[in-house]
Amino acid sequence: MALLLSREGCRAKRCLWLVNIFVGVGLLSLPYGVRTGGWLSLLILAMVLMLFCLSGQLIIKSLDYMGDRPKSYPQLGIAAVGCHGSKVVGGVALTELFSGSCVILLVVWQQLELLLPASPWPNVSSLQFSVICSLVFFLPSLAISNFKRLSSLSVLGTLSSALVTLAVLGLLPLDPGRRSLPQPPPAHQLVHWSLAQSVGIFAMATAAHNTLPAMRAAMAKPQRFPAVLSTAFGIMALLYAAVGGIGYWYYGVQASPLVTTDIATKGAYRASALPVDTLLAGLVLINCASKYPAILLVMQDLTLGLRGRSAARKPRKAALFLLRLSMFVAGGALAYTAANVLGNFISLVGGLCSMFSSVLMPIGFFSILAWRDLRRCSRAGLVSLLFFGVCLVVSVTYQNVLRLVHPAASAENGGAGGIWGYGAAGLLA
Repeated sequence: MALLLSREGCRAKRCLWLVNIFVGVGLLSLPYGVRTGGWLSLLILAMVLMLFCLSGQLIIKSLDYMGDRPKSYPQLGIAAVGCHGSKVVGGVALTELFSGSCVILLVVWQQLELLLPASPWPNVSSLQFSVICSLVFFLPSLAISNFKRLSSLSVLGTLSSALVTLAVLGLLPLDPGRRSLPQPPPAHQLVHWSLAQSVGIFAMATAAHNTLPAMRAAMAKPQRFPAVLSTAFGIMALLYAAVGGIGYWYYGVQASPLVTTDIATKGAYRASALPVDTLLAGLVLINCASKYPAILLVMQDLTLGLRGRSAARKPRKAALFLLRLSMFVAGGALAYTAANVLGNFISLVGGLCSMFSSVLMPIGFFSILAWRDLRRCSRAGLVSLLFFGVCLVVSVTYQNVLRLVHPAASAENGGAGGIWGYGAAGLLA
């Protein structure tokens, strides 16, 4: 990575590299994110992107106040809140990664449901059959103890994201009248009462801020990184708006938490001679399955760091294997529990973990480090921004918990035929 950025390349190449870091599994849920809030959620998407871009810029500015310290996110926490700062950053990162690993397991299981035949056992559901089949890969992968064996599979992330984007964008020219869908086609809504849920979904698709210090250090000219970051978020805004908007335009209020499910079960690609749905599901499956062991390794290192163990006192391989196995079992149990509420779970992960790690912490760290050098208006702006972020976290959490506790009541508060809903007829007229 460092070698790639050390070359004198154009800004576009560096921006695309940065976009590739940010764009991941969250791309699959963008049409569902627009569905949860209606067309107005596209404005919410723009707001979330601007907020996350601003928090990323604050991380970069905070590095200038660190002096000769190593420019890393844990060291930034130490510079801001003292010796316990690295543990704060590590704990938040561990929580975010653990939640993200659960989402990856859920994505893997859903792709297996699309690819595998029905369960051969009458008392075993398709989800349970997918979970059993996934163990064939995941259990041996727990023995992987370094990242070198996984590096050759990193290109799959780029390929799967590109194919998802092309598949969703291709719906517009392939079926402009949405005639391949059950008629009448699914309706749309201008705004839905669960607008806050879309904030969490968009937040998860936009968070990777703990990697920004390392990405800045990898550049030949780090002083250009703020401009590259802003340009990358501009590209992401266009990409996310296109995928979310076109996906929602096509699937409407029937959009699923993962767009791969919709592509495989209904619409233009079902009648295509080219097995786009199978290719897409297979690529996403391999990409997620290859990422999961790497996430376990990072979680392992974070756990050891929180316990204060030095490299000289690193546990034996058997103990590390048991640690990874316990994290896999705990994550699998949580993911299986959330299998029927995937949309709410993704929104909770984004609203709690991603917002805290990528918005609240960067704003707080910069405020602490730069407070003396700021004018009153800048201080007021930071306090307002921090308060706004806290309000978003509370609203996203409250709405998702409400939908989990009272699913029937939440469904009655909004629907395709509600006061804000309207049919698809004449949408593009």
